[in-house]
Amino acid sequence: MKRILVASDFHGNSSHLEALQERVAAGGVDAVVFAGDLSPSKLLYPTPQLADEYLREHVFPSLCQFKCPTYVLAGNTDFWANSERYLQEFTDPVSQFKFVVADVVSVLGVDVLMYGYVHHNPTPLKDGIKADTATSVTEAGSRRGVVSRVGVSSHPPLGDPSHPMLPRTSVYPMSALSFQEVDLSDPSTLPDWKRQQLGTTIEDDLVSLRDKHATPPLLWVTHDAPYDTVADRAWNWTMTESTHRGSEGMRNALEGPRHPAALVCGHFHQSCHQGEEEETLESGTRVCTISNEGLLEASGARQCSMVEVDIDPEARDGRGAVTGMRRVVTEVAFPPDLARSEEVYQGYMAEWNQIRRQKK
Repeated sequence: MKRILVASDFHGNSSHLEALQERVAAGGVDAVVFAGDLSPSKLLYPTPQLADEYLREHVFPSLCQFKCPTYVLAGNTDFWANSERYLQEFTDPVSQFKFVVADVVSVLGVDVLMYGYVHHNPTPLKDGIKADTATSVTEAGSRRGVVSRVGVSSHPPLGDPSHPMLPRTSVYPMSALSFQEVDLSDPSTLPDWKRQQLGTTIEDDLVSLRDKHATPPLLWVTHDAPYDTVADRAWNWTMTESTHRGSEGMRNALEGPRHPAALVCGHFHQSCHQGEEEETLESGTRVCTISNEGLLEASGARQCSMVEVDIDPEARDGRGAVTGMRRVVTEVAFPPDLARSEEVYQGYMAEWNQIRRQKK
């Protein structure tokens, strides 16, 4: 019997990283998969270059010390400018640390489908967002957005008079040297990597990966969640009502005889607010939500949640079997950057409110 530990959505929360380190050090973990959004909060690290410096100094060294295979997926808040480099850099077959965007990976003798993209939603278009299905309609608010520039190594610090900024369209100021505005209705605004990314839908990608080998993957680990499940509930601010906001393309790809035994996903930070953590779909796939809220500005940052998946690699003629799955929640201390994060956020909000008043 082997155990895969799945974590997600740390968003640079050092207390959550420490909880992961402690869980792995305690033993009984044979592989680690991080299901996206490892990059730090853009409140404190607002460019790909600053996020890359943080990951290389504070995160990657810790993950590389795990004495077991460790995989990190890109999520929707992870900059493609960095992900593209990590895909090329972390490929050493001797190393146990790997970076993944979309692939089927052999983990402890079983195939695991790993997928980091998320579907269009009411928020502006970002690096890791793409169309859901061939018939899905992109909401107006998601047709435009800001994506990272690939190939930019360094530039003057934010606040330097020679550092140009994009026109302010949200709470967060954006560097014109690190980001560019895009509009789906005008393909000329899309960089080549984004145009290629948008060439397929989430459903296309997942069906292709699902059918990549003669035997379908035993386990899926994804950043986004399948539609209309326990894992895709988005709550209102008062935590009294929720709506299903997951991926229909992912749900479609899960149907049929080639479905996985289990799927573990993140992205929706408060999906199990009412205690429901797992369900079994009609196809037989068990869906379990990580539902971790690592955001520094969120009260839920006091808890770190992960999912343990137990597998038997020898079962079912070599495909393997999922023999157990459970969500584990650990109490953690407030991260040291919390106060600074809140201070920066309040400053941005004050600036943004002033801009909105001037526009009126």
